[in-house]
Amino acid sequence: MRTLVIALLAALAVPATASARDMAKLRERAVRWAIAHAGLHERGMTNRSPQIDRWERDMGIRIGQPWCGAFVHQAFLRAGLRLSARLID
Repeated sequence: MRTLVIALLAALAVPATASARDMAKLRERAVRWAIAHAGLHERGMTNRSPQIDRWERDMGIRIGQPWCGAFVHQAFLRAGLRLSARLID
C-alpha cells in the first residue's frame, strides 16, 4: 500500500495557480502525513475502521469502499489541498 500511496501522490497534477515550490511543500506535507499513518489497516475484510470511515466521509464517498483514494485525499486535505472525490474513480 505504501508504494501505491507514494505513486498516487507523485502522479497528481500541479494546479495552474500553484508555484512549483508551493506544490513541492504541499506534497512534502502530504507525504509526511501519509508516512506517519503507514500501518493503519481495516478491520478484517470490511474496508472499514473508525479512522477510515472518517476519511471516506471527509471525501464524500460511500463508507466501506476501497479506501486507498480516501487515504491520499486525507493526506492532501491535511496538507492544505482538497482534492476531488473523483480521485477514487
